[in-house]
Amino acid sequence: MFNNLDEQILDRISLWLLIAIIVVVPLLYLPQFEQNKGTIYKIGEYDQIVPLLKDYTTKPKFYALLVLVCFLLIIHYMKIKKKEKQINWRQEYLPLVLFLGLVFISALASPYKNIVIYGKTYRHEGLLAFFVYGILFFSTISIIDTKEKLKKLFKYLFISAVVISIIGLIQYCGYDLIKFQAKQVRAESTLGNPDFAGSYVSMLFPLSFVLFFYAKTKKELWFLGTVTTIFYAFLVATGTRSAYVALLAFIPLVIYLLYDKLLANKKRLIIIILILSIVTVFLAKINSNYSWNRFLSLFLEGKTLVTGTEEEIDKVGSSRMYIYKTTVPLLLKNPLLGSGPDTFQIVYPQEKYREFKGRMLILDKAHSEYLQLGVTLGIPALIAYLWFLFVVLKKTLITISTKKKYQIALFLAVISYLVQATFNISVIAVAPVFWILLGLNFVVVDLNESSIS
Repeated sequence: MFNNLDEQILDRISLWLLIAIIVVVPLLYLPQFEQNKGTIYKIGEYDQIVPLLKDYTTKPKFYALLVLVCFLLIIHYMKIKKKEKQINWRQEYLPLVLFLGLVFISALASPYKNIVIYGKTYRHEGLLAFFVYGILFFSTISIIDTKEKLKKLFKYLFISAVVISIIGLIQYCGYDLIKFQAKQVRAESTLGNPDFAGSYVSMLFPLSFVLFFYAKTKKELWFLGTVTTIFYAFLVATGTRSAYVALLAFIPLVIYLLYDKLLANKKRLIIIILILSIVTVFLAKINSNYSWNRFLSLFLEGKTLVTGTEEEIDKVGSSRMYIYKTTVPLLLKNPLLGSGPDTFQIVYPQEKYREFKGRMLILDKAHSEYLQLGVTLGIPALIAYLWFLFVVLKKTLITISTKKKYQIALFLAVISYLVQATFNISVIAVAPVFWILLGLNFVVVDLNESSIS
């Protein structure tokens, strides 16, 4: 039956599958009716957290992602078999292929075979997840080959992100539609954690903000202005300081890259700044200046890093400085291949962390994507990943002087994510969107070079 499908139908199916991934995976969440009372986990083999409550967040997203990617691979196979699609090698793909190869070797060499394939409970960032991310990157380049497809992908990405943001803002106002718990101090929406929500919206806000200044019709202007305001409000409501740092990095970059555009649209700039300022004040008042205090703490803790005692410095960034201090030595424990995908909590000295925190805790991530990759996959894999990111950003930078809106928007979205990733973790809820945006950075350059856009 499927062999009779023509090229246009296969193209449409593959596009909708990609849209489903970028829309459904972050949004998917099973309603949680039970309350988290008493003990919610026990400690199992390798010091693993064994959940006593159902995984409402990560597992549904992980399996939905696997199913959608499997269908995507079937469509790719059919198109190749019908000779409607060819696999075109590019030199720029080399670092990514090298990275994925090193991930595979790391998993193969790891003694923790029961974890490295699927990843640990509640995370699911094992070998399968990394291969899925790679497939999404290549699929995006293959599928999005016209400006119309690019616009459609952005349209549904924004719709999904607006729904996620509104759910999060309702949470922040004290009405949790997801967990049915009152007074959620920080917004997390369907993403499972405020920090994950912050990493997600740190990509979306730069996208809509840049496109807002390129809007040509009143309809576009109102839509993008509204979307930008909602994304900004959600970013503030997450209380995620790594996302605030990304925002601080975004401001000088957008001024530099859009300087002429901002000058030409002074009225638009003044209005959006006023609106975002009002939103900032309003959100601060709702929760007793919580979000504002979170932002100010960045500067207070920055001062502590310079003038504080060792004990004070260790507590900076919700104890991130202590986590980094005790994680860096692990880079040399198995520098070539690491401990294996998603095995950080096994090799990290948990007893030291518990003693430092003074209570029973399990640390399962390094709270820095780059440290996490170095420890679990090895230093060569980390270098390959950074090389890959450099190639993607360099490709965009070479042609960014053309001032094409999608190139600037996507470049800033990726930069914002990478900045916050220094202090945050990669998760199934957010990573697929990031890897698709990486692929789109290639796409917009190709569209520009072929004069399609």
